[in-house]
Amino acid sequence: MLRIRLWRGLHRVLTIYTVIIWAFEVGTLYLVTQAINLNLAIPTVIFVALAASLLTSIPITPAGLGAVELAITGLLILVSVPPDVSVSVALLYRIVSYWSLIAIGGIVFVVSKKTK
Repeated sequence: MLRIRLWRGLHRVLTIYTVIIWAFEVGTLYLVTQAINLNLAIPTVIFVALAASLLTSIPITPAGLGAVELAITGLLILVSVPPDVSVSVALLYRIVSYWSLIAIGGIVFVVSKKTK
């Protein structure tokens, strides 16, 4: 019985963390669209952000590199965003959500090697 209660408590905590992480994904795309004065409906931003996040798990390329950008661009074009703006949103979003992590991770890796 104790084991079941622990699992339920852990399940609630993990669910809360998952919702927070997805909210940050959506927030990132929303802020990118606002930065270039593209006003999309919130449900559209949510759908595009979640679709992009799910595509990163398909093992075609590392973290969906290339496939995610194409998908974001295609989805935005489907909702009547001009192609040049769609490409800009896709690239800016991936710079923030993917390449910034690579850069920061590289710096941390180099610094941690020097301290050991």
